[in-house]
Amino acid sequence: MRGILYLVLSIMLPGYLFAENAELDSLKVELSLTDSRNKEKLCEIYQSIAVCYETIDIDSTLYYLKKGFSLYEKPDYRDWGYLNLVNTEANYYYSVGNFEKSRDGFHSALVSSSEMPERDYLFEANAAMSLGVVYRKLGIPDSTLYYYNMAADYGKHSGDYGTLSSIYYNIGAMYFGNSRYEEALSNARYALDYADKSGDFIMQIYARILLASSYSRMERYKESTEVLKQNISEALSHDSPLMAMSSLSPLLSTYQLWNKKDSVGPYLKLGSELLDKIPAGHPTALEYIAVQSSQYGWLGEYAKSNKILLGNSNIVAQIGEVKYNLLLAKNYSGLGDYKMAYSYLMDAYEYNDSIYNHKISTEMSEFNAKLNVNAKELEISRLETDKIEQQARNLRLGLHLGGVILVLIIVILVLQYKKRILRKESELVSIRKYIEGLENERKRLAKELHDGVCNDLYGAILQIRRSEVTEESKNEAVHLLESIRNGVRTISHELMPPSFKLANLNEMLAGYFLKIQDQSGVEIIFSSHSDIDWIKVSHDISYEVYRISQEIMSNIIKHCKVYSVIVKLNVGNDRMDIEFRYAGVWNVVGGKPTGIGLRTIEDRLKMIGGTLNVTDDDGITIKVQVDLYNNNLK
Repeated sequence: MRGILYLVLSIMLPGYLFAENAELDSLKVELSLTDSRNKEKLCEIYQSIAVCYETIDIDSTLYYLKKGFSLYEKPDYRDWGYLNLVNTEANYYYSVGNFEKSRDGFHSALVSSSEMPERDYLFEANAAMSLGVVYRKLGIPDSTLYYYNMAADYGKHSGDYGTLSSIYYNIGAMYFGNSRYEEALSNARYALDYADKSGDFIMQIYARILLASSYSRMERYKESTEVLKQNISEALSHDSPLMAMSSLSPLLSTYQLWNKKDSVGPYLKLGSELLDKIPAGHPTALEYIAVQSSQYGWLGEYAKSNKILLGNSNIVAQIGEVKYNLLLAKNYSGLGDYKMAYSYLMDAYEYNDSIYNHKISTEMSEFNAKLNVNAKELEISRLETDKIEQQARNLRLGLHLGGVILVLIIVILVLQYKKRILRKESELVSIRKYIEGLENERKRLAKELHDGVCNDLYGAILQIRRSEVTEESKNEAVHLLESIRNGVRTISHELMPPSFKLANLNEMLAGYFLKIQDQSGVEIIFSSHSDIDWIKVSHDISYEVYRISQEIMSNIIKHCKVYSVIVKLNVGNDRMDIEFRYAGVWNVVGGKPTGIGLRTIEDRLKMIGGTLNVTDDDGITIKVQVDLYNNNLK
């Protein structure tokens, strides 16, 4: 029996409820009584203790994770206990701000769990949602939406109310972060509804935080502050300083938006008291410190605000370079140091990048419509099941940074964004026209060769056969013309576009390489491995990869003096690789393509968002990689 699944809560929430000492003591007693040969049980206990320590002592979390991993001689991604350790380790890396390692860990857990003989949609939903949160933290909205979408699908399969609550919570947080407050409010209500159904106090608190924050940005300040003050009171009654502070930060921001300076004093004092009870460097503490610095700047205490910002380097990772530099710029402006203010303002400008905002806004609208449909379906499913289990998610409220300076920066950046998008679209249009022209010319030449030259040669063959020459001369001439005709006919067939209506890329390439082997005398060893239904692979991508493979093989045979070529095609859930290996040379190793064929390869790769890599270790290896879901073909 696999170990109990302790899913990652701090990736979903700014903090996790302090573990009861009794729970830790109980786990440690259980650990001391467990047989050292019971690997599965030991792994479960180590992982459980690591989760309990997440909000108490992060170093202890790492210690017990290492104890769990030490039970395995080597990584075992086919073992649920090992996957749970990987999942918890990814959460640890998130807590200490190492988002790249956190992303890699959640990705490994998600991919490996999907390959298990028995699917666990609850595990996969949480891993996908955690991965989406990490990508949101890394500022990669395309991937954020992709994994949120995946989590919603898996959550629907699992039917677990706690998981569904956290999914809608994170979706709402995403809309909130993109100033889509009506949609954030809608998803916050879904999250709260599922939290109530699961009976989970923690998720109820955080769903209400999102609800109150959305009220605040919609200028419904009274409703917002009432919800947040209730949250703080309930969190303190449960002896949870982390959760109290998670509600305290948005409460202070709401008072700032409401311009209620007389109301913030007691809560700033409470925040200072709570900071002493929270692990140093925890995201919730860093979030409050950032809000605290903004509050002092708002109250006119600019030097105090700057002291907080400049004395806590970890704040940058929590609030981002843009907000950090804007806060400093406003403080220095308030202190009359306009030179420093201008310097930090320029830093904020350089860090800001909104290339994907318009595209992501459209995708989020479509995603929200899908989620609303899912919510109705899940409500029907609720009447048929009693499963209740809770997990929670993370909300990091953005700081309010208004003012004329910010508005001007946004206007400038939007104009630059539009200019860059237009330039990119223009480049892609040019490449498409070039490729289309190339293909049209291929079709024309193929038709001319087949209908014209081939028929003329055939006529010459018939005429020779009827002419009065020696039989030997006649046979030689006919043999020569037949050879020429077959060569021209082969060229015309190669120029004609492949059809993927009745065959997939794998079958088309196999046939092409077999024919080229017969014609050239070069041995071509082709193998293919696919973990995906070929119907899911875009015909446009298959077409371009086929043409790229033609160009590469043609170049190898014509210029590289080879006797044998090994070709491997691998297609997975999100990527296609095709690799050519041989002993010889490649005429563009370490350089840019120069010939028309190689320039065509480069343009086709741009069309499908692919890359070409050439290495010359122990022979030549040419590798083409294509992302099946992130390319320029529509």
